[in-house]
Amino acid sequence: MPAPATPQRRPAQFASGLDNWSSRPGWNCIIGYDGDQAVGYTYGAPLPQGARWWGGLLTKIDEDLVRETGTCTYALSELMVRVPWRKTGPCDRNRYDSGQYSLSISPGQAGSWIAP
Repeated sequence: MPAPATPQRRPAQFASGLDNWSSRPGWNCIIGYDGDQAVGYTYGAPLPQGARWWGGLLTKIDEDLVRETGTCTYALSELMVRVPWRKTGPCDRNRYDSGQYSLSISPGQAGSWIAP
């Protein structure tokens, strides 16, 4: 299990995760703007063929839904929206071509960062 996130470790953990995800085929990063103000960003990549992403689910899922082909699931690794734009719908306007999406959340995450 990874070490708990602390304010001192978070930048290093973020950089390591970004390096990992940005090296994957199909990686994308989207930065949203309202005029000249950055609203937020998201990044991720398609899950590779044969990925075991869905292993350990507590609910039985149809095998066809969790069999990864390299194009069927886009995994969002990070999603951040600045406070003034939260709950105003900017993320609803992002669209990806994948049929299903997954957002990665670490178990026991010690909270989220709040960007000004």
